[in-house]
Amino acid sequence: MLAPDALRLVAALVHTLPCISAVLEPDHGPAVVVGADRRCLPDLSPCELRRVVAAHRSGEAPDLSWVAAVDRVELGGPEVAAVVEDVVRVGGRDEPVLAFATLLGPLATRAVLRDVGRDALAEGWADPVGLGAVRASTFHDDLLDVTTVVVAESPTGGSTAPLDVVLASARACRVAELLQSVAPAG
Repeated sequence: MLAPDALRLVAALVHTLPCISAVLEPDHGPAVVVGADRRCLPDLSPCELRRVVAAHRSGEAPDLSWVAAVDRVELGGPEVAAVVEDVVRVGGRDEPVLAFATLLGPLATRAVLRDVGRDALAEGWADPVGLGAVRASTFHDDLLDVTTVVVAESPTGGSTAPLDVVLASARACRVAELLQSVAPAG
């Protein structure tokens, strides 16, 4: 089985960037294809998956047992150039982007992104010009309580590879999520 929040992350990602599709494979029964692109032959649209996951999460729809049975997700789509860890690179656009979703709120996400940038400069694995060219946007989905980070890949980014920065940011968000989950309520 997937972690309980994994489908929230997938739903937010495909809803924010509908050019990304997802194949949801339950432990029994047929796979469910989610996407906005008809070439993927979707069973559900990104909006429908978002509503289904939110309804399942709130307990409003007990007949959605297949959602809990999903044990594997594959991200892809005609415009998806690569999936590295949980970062998706969407090409085939005028300006390719890198994206990932996090359970952190938008303010906490932005704080993590700033910290990663500071650490990258302090540790010397990013140059100031390259890091300055990295532009991140955050999109918070209130229904799913998930924030999606989208970073435009700039070809004039100096020697800093945007993928390295985004991967470091996604990893740092996962650590922050873990710390947040074990922090005492207060």
